[in-house]
Amino acid sequence: MEARKESNTARGSGLWRWIVPLVIAAAGIGTLVYFLAPYRADIRTAIDRASIGTLVAITALSLVALPLRTEVWRAGLAAAGRRPPRSDLHAANSASLVASLANHYLAPGVKMWLLRKMEGERAAYLLKLVTIDLATTVIEAFLAGALVIFAAFQVSLQWWIPVLLLAGASGLLLVAIVAWRRYPEHPVVEGFSVLMRPRYRWEVLILLILVFGAQIVRTWLSLRSVGIPLDLGDALLVFVLTGVLGVLPSGVTAAPTAASLIVLGSRGIGRAAASGILVTGSLVAASLAYFVASVSVRFLARHRQSTPVSPSGAALE
Repeated sequence: MEARKESNTARGSGLWRWIVPLVIAAAGIGTLVYFLAPYRADIRTAIDRASIGTLVAITALSLVALPLRTEVWRAGLAAAGRRPPRSDLHAANSASLVASLANHYLAPGVKMWLLRKMEGERAAYLLKLVTIDLATTVIEAFLAGALVIFAAFQVSLQWWIPVLLLAGASGLLLVAIVAWRRYPEHPVVEGFSVLMRPRYRWEVLILLILVFGAQIVRTWLSLRSVGIPLDLGDALLVFVLTGVLGVLPSGVTAAPTAASLIVLGSRGIGRAAASGILVTGSLVAASLAYFVASVSVRFLARHRQSTPVSPSGAALE
């Protein structure tokens, strides 16, 4: 009886860990919808300005960035000595990206759970996966800080904003270096290998530059398509702020719209919101397409591996 009671308690607490983030995300999106309700006519008019070609281009750019982010994760795992099949990594990460649409904090759990299901005991230690994500985030933060510094020369921006971003990244890097030197053999610390090994560090940096490039162009296109006058600095700020807001409990879905409103709301709330909605729509479509494609590829790969082959080389059914 006691064992069953403890099992039910654990199952209930596990369920709440999934429900609470979803409720918080829904509350955040609901608040944003309530705020924008008086501007729905302006938003509809702005969205109607976007051509089909622009919508396709925005979605294609989102679809380019998603697999590249999985390759960033793969490089981090390889640096730590883990090399699961690419099909497994893309299937697991694509599912986590779909989960992040609801709430960013659901994504790591989904990714790690699926990878463990696929790889079993071969899967990386749970905390090592966390430090791998943290290590790639440090590189991403330095790159984002450099973009904000560049944007500061294009638009009016408080000097302390890029300084704060770079200081945070430097602090995380310092923690990683100290941990690496003091506990080099610890399984968790191995997750920082991507920061300490030049080959993998450069690989992640190049991949992130490609990801950032696709997402910045996507942001710029969405803003221009709804008729907002802007320069590159505006697009960079919206892009960086989207990433920052994406880690909040309100989820990735609301982040593009909120970022556009904060940076460019003074130029028209309806148009700023419309550009964010276009990005969100493209991200949802691209995430679902990437998930379906990745799962299909993994299924076909597993099917080929499990299909017996005759001595003549023909598959046996």
